[in-house]
Amino acid sequence: MAPTSCISNAIAARSMRALRPLSTPSIPQGRRVAMSRVHPDPRALAAAKYVVAFEVKPAAGETETYFDIAGKLRPALLAMDGFLANDRFRSRARPGAFLSLSFWESEAALVRWRNESMHRGAQSIGRAHLFEDYRLRVGRLVEPGAASVPGDGRAFVILDGTARDLPRFEQMADADVFDHLTEAGRVATVLECANAGAAWGLWTLLRPRQEFTCHLILTLRDYGLNRRQEAPIC
Repeated sequence: MAPTSCISNAIAARSMRALRPLSTPSIPQGRRVAMSRVHPDPRALAAAKYVVAFEVKPAAGETETYFDIAGKLRPALLAMDGFLANDRFRSRARPGAFLSLSFWESEAALVRWRNESMHRGAQSIGRAHLFEDYRLRVGRLVEPGAASVPGDGRAFVILDGTARDLPRFEQMADADVFDHLTEAGRVATVLECANAGAAWGLWTLLRPRQEFTCHLILTLRDYGLNRRQEAPIC
């Protein structure tokens, strides 16, 4: 999410009027299902180079509004060149918190989406009063054949699979477990690591397992509602 100063006030206002519902709606189950997973073609994930991990806790009473706005953004997201997939999960440890995990073909695609007019309006709404808090991490996916990574950089690991098959990390202070919104039994575990070297060691240990997917992501930007140092300027 980027500051609204990069676009004119008129554009921001038009986008916000288009996105903001007149009242907090009751979202049909179908809307939740539609927004829980957006995969134009699951096979396209092989082309993924970048990941956006967006952890968000809507303010009290605003969860349905959050999903309503996400639903309105869906057509623009699907039409975005370079977008590959998106999944949504619910945190087990933090009531009311969600994870939106999206995969992208290039950094240029991420910039295009960040600057898309309706998306910019949604960002403004979120920061102004929709979100109690959020954390957004943008990272580069490490390819399976990589020989090494810079050991002193920042990185995190995401495991994606069924609850039955995933290693149990719930008791670890640096792990956060999320349940998929609509795919029963599907779980994403986000593992914080001290540095990229530690993440690499964990990834090389877990990646050969066939029963789940293990992603190693090198962190490029990490910011939130009140931590704006790494937020893009435009």
